[in-house]
Amino acid sequence: MVNKSTELYYYLTLLLFCTATYFCGVAYLAGIQPVIDTVARLGYPDYFLFYSGLCSLCGLVVLLFVRVKIIKEFTYAGFFILFGSAIISFIVTGRSVFFIAVLVFLLGLLVINYYYYSQLKKQKSRSLMSLIYKKTEDDGGEVLTNQHDSAG
Repeated sequence: MVNKSTELYYYLTLLLFCTATYFCGVAYLAGIQPVIDTVARLGYPDYFLFYSGLCSLCGLVVLLFVRVKIIKEFTYAGFFILFGSAIISFIVTGRSVFFIAVLVFLLGLLVINYYYYSQLKKQKSRSLMSLIYKKTEDDGGEVLTNQHDSAG
């Protein structure tokens, strides 16, 4: 059975992270002048905004709608690299502490969300295994084991 508080925290952190990242991605794609100036001061080329915005929005679609675990895992890793690199860029170039704090907050939300995502996966896996075990006990059968163990 899935713990409801874990599920609540997962969806709450996902909502906060996705909302903030959505607005960042749209601002990158729209080419808003303050964003262009900031990226230029960090030393990145102009096309980096389009690439970063597009990747952010595609990553949001994956986090919200894709149920394939390996794809979600790579998406979490991609966002971690994106926000981690942005934090390093802001620190190295001596930019505003406010922007660094916002990026650290978003990275923290991502890490917390990933923690709850992994907890939910573990809980769902355990509940599925307990259902399989209970069903085989009720049928008078044995729990499925590796076939190679019984051969010999």
